[in-house]
Amino acid sequence: MKNLLIPILLLTLSVGFGCKSLFQQKSVIGKWKAVKVYENGKWGVAKDNEYIMEFLQDGRYSDNVLTKLEDGSTYKVDNSVNPNQLLLIHKGDKQPIVCIYKFQGEKLILKAPNSSKYGAPKDFSTEPNFGIIEFEKK
Repeated sequence: MKNLLIPILLLTLSVGFGCKSLFQQKSVIGKWKAVKVYENGKWGVAKDNEYIMEFLQDGRYSDNVLTKLEDGSTYKVDNSVNPNQLLLIHKGDKQPIVCIYKFQGEKLILKAPNSSKYGAPKDFSTEPNFGIIEFEKK
């Protein structure tokens, strides 16, 4: 029982006082640069400045290919499912693009369908009609 007292006390203090440093959860918020991609059945290295995504705390996102912050595109994170989901909502689209994501060390791994008609990916395996992007914080 003594061995459990300290972890329980730390957990109680961190939750009760909002101390995020003890149990910091990683976040997609920030600017991410693609470094490795899986497309069309093969892995490749992303070219410099080829693909950058930025997720803002207010729920807006942009990339340097399809959207700009001014476009009104938004995102939502759902950590209640496994794997975690990231919904990309382009202004004017009827359906969001449902992606899955995870962190490997300091890298963000994102798997997305090529179109919303393919639905949400189930896991991080490579498969047709889905791309996987490995990002590093910019």
